[in-house]
Amino acid sequence: MGATNSTPAPGEAKKESATLLQKQPPAESSSDGALEEGGAINIYDWRRMGYLAQYFAVGIIYGGLPATQYGFYIAYLNVPAYVSSAVATLATFPWSFKILFALVTDALPIGGYRRRPYMCLGWLVATMFLIALASLPLPDPYYCFDDAPPHRYNLTSVCNEDARSAGMPFAILTMCVAIGYVQADVAADALTVQYARREPVATRGKTQTTAYLTRTCGQVVAQLLVGFGMNGREYNGSFASGLSFSAVCAILAVPSVLMVPISWYLVEEPKLVGTPNTGNKGTRFVPLTGNAKGDTKQAKAADAPTAPHPADDADETPWTLRSYCSTAGELLKSGLLFEVVCYSFFSAVIGGIGTTAGAEVQRVWADVENLPNQLFTMAGHFLFMLGLWIMRARYLGASWRVVIATTLVVTNLIDMPFTFCTIFNVVRNQYFFLDDALLTSIPSAMNFVVATYVMVEVAEPGTEGITYGMLTTAANVGGPVATGLSNWLFGYWDPSLSESSNYVKDAQSFRNEVANSYWLTYGFAFASLAFLPLLPNQKADTQARKASRPRGTPYAVASVSLIALAIAYSFTVSMLTVFPATSCLQIAGGEGCDLADGDR
Repeated sequence: MGATNSTPAPGEAKKESATLLQKQPPAESSSDGALEEGGAINIYDWRRMGYLAQYFAVGIIYGGLPATQYGFYIAYLNVPAYVSSAVATLATFPWSFKILFALVTDALPIGGYRRRPYMCLGWLVATMFLIALASLPLPDPYYCFDDAPPHRYNLTSVCNEDARSAGMPFAILTMCVAIGYVQADVAADALTVQYARREPVATRGKTQTTAYLTRTCGQVVAQLLVGFGMNGREYNGSFASGLSFSAVCAILAVPSVLMVPISWYLVEEPKLVGTPNTGNKGTRFVPLTGNAKGDTKQAKAADAPTAPHPADDADETPWTLRSYCSTAGELLKSGLLFEVVCYSFFSAVIGGIGTTAGAEVQRVWADVENLPNQLFTMAGHFLFMLGLWIMRARYLGASWRVVIATTLVVTNLIDMPFTFCTIFNVVRNQYFFLDDALLTSIPSAMNFVVATYVMVEVAEPGTEGITYGMLTTAANVGGPVATGLSNWLFGYWDPSLSESSNYVKDAQSFRNEVANSYWLTYGFAFASLAFLPLLPNQKADTQARKASRPRGTPYAVASVSLIALAIAYSFTVSMLTVFPATSCLQIAGGEGCDLADGDR
């Protein structure tokens, strides 16, 4: 794995990395403004079907498992709100390790391939842990059921108090599932960057937007499964019976295992020069090229054996691990990369600090049932796709900063009346409460995708994986850090925002406390705009900054250290929160272990 034709002499790796970085000029180099030669890739060709299938399958698992949280953790197990926040964070925590997955896929090819083998391995891991999750016995639910129809939970009658502390093994296994599908997603992201860099400047961004549209389609399928399938009374649903949490996990294992052969046979990827199974000649394939209309042509190098996967233009410079590490090191020294890392991380942290009251406001005060919750979420995904389509069709050339600032302000202003009308009992209706998510879906989609466009501009040939991984990790790890800070900050509020009994009592003083926690949440969201100047305004501004910003080792050290410390903090706090023995700690969002028995 990773063997090469030759070993560079001391100092040659640095020369090789410089050559790799200089092969493509930092500014647009072709007549249509594409960052790389070769013409736009037709991602809809059936021989590349496995590329978009990665995102569709990720959408199913990524949408399906979190969709079970409301019914399983909040209704069935009745874990405290701050614990449910930590569980949600832990379940998606591997997204914070995308940089490590990306480094592995970039630097350690298997059999000469850097993407397909890791897609296959990722889906195998996800399948294995989904089966383990489906096999784990479920405890009895926390609350008792009413004897009278519709036989819903009696929030004043507890039948299994131990259920609140039974969620840890489910959360850990869910995190392990995510390790698998995130590995596959990272490999697909690297191909996304390679494809996007060959797009003309006027349409660059369509590939990423299409990938996220496909992923959202997968999430819609997952919402249908969980919404209708997991709508039994045990999960705060309206059906007399339905699928169990275990059954949903077993169903999700089906697309996961199917992705193993799809990833191997229907993903096009270049084979690196100098791989061990071809001797000193190396093997490379002429790419499956195509113009925007979808015309394709398959060719084969004269000395290459037949293979089912033609590749993009293979690099004439033999690939070596040393040269890759040196090239990646040069990339990390970029002042521009450091600025974008800081923007992605700090805007996510500050903007993500929010009240822990949301889950109980939804369940107790708005009385949201599982099926309407999933259906509204599904409708929100459709509107999210519409927002992505609007960006792809009309606003690829719009100012990134203006789009982000406008959509952030709009989404928060829309959210306010729905939230406060529910808190102060002006309108407490599940459909009214859920309308909020629908109205904010389009601007949220535009805000989300525009932040990914800068990644293609920053990337260099050969470092697509680590660039995408670095910048998405900076944004993703901001979420867990924000959750940890939120649990700690709002854990000091008295009465507790995470205790369901306070919402059942519904005192006016407690309503005021919850409202104040939301005002503080909105304040943090608006404060995150202070970091917007660190983000380039558009493609041309990114290329100008790329050429003018200084480079140096301190930038690399600062970027890596920031992300490493954030990962360590958020993972530690999340683990403290889900383990029963430490969830009472104030740093984890609890009341303090000396007060855990109700002394407060």
